[in-house]
Amino acid sequence: MEIVFSLRAKEEFLKFDNSMKLLFRKSFNKMLENPVRRHLKYGIPYHVENVTKQARIIYELKEDKIIILHCFSEHKEYEKWYNSYK
Repeated sequence: MEIVFSLRAKEEFLKFDNSMKLLFRKSFNKMLENPVRRHLKYGIPYHVENVTKQARIIYELKEDKIIILHCFSEHKEYEKWYNSYK
């Protein structure tokens, strides 16, 4: 398995401070070991990984790749994105 970032996810990740980047990197490593986590509801074809109580990673699985779509540091950002699908 390999992790691939979308352009948006890469931009979001690079804006984080070093401590937040470290937490996200730990989650990426966990995802490589066990990629299938929680699937989103309402027919949204993606998975979500909780990094902290507030931070989330949105990703999809394609063949041997984990494609990171979004890296949210705040729950408010995640909720706004998630509610756009309802």
